[in-house]
Amino acid sequence: MSFENGGQIVNFKPMNIEGFEDVISLDRNHVMKYFEVGDAVKVIEGKYQYETGIVMSVDEENATMPTVKLDSTHREI
Repeated sequence: MSFENGGQIVNFKPMNIEGFEDVISLDRNHVMKYFEVGDAVKVIEGKYQYETGIVMSVDEENATMPTVKLDSTHREI
C-alpha cells in the first residue's frame, strides 16, 4: 500500500485473509518477493534486465529466483 522512512518500512494489507482489514507495517528487510508458476514478471537486473516473461517453476530452496521463460526469445533463465 505504501512506504515510510525512505522505503525502509513497508505498509500492506493481506488480501488472502477473509475479514482481516488491518494494515501491517514491516521493516523491508523482513519482506521478500513471492512468485508462483504463471506469474508475469520483468527482470530488474543482470544480463536480461528489462526482459519480460512468465514464471515456469519456483525452487523451494530459493523462492526469490524462479525459472522464467522470456517473452522475446522463449529462453528459460
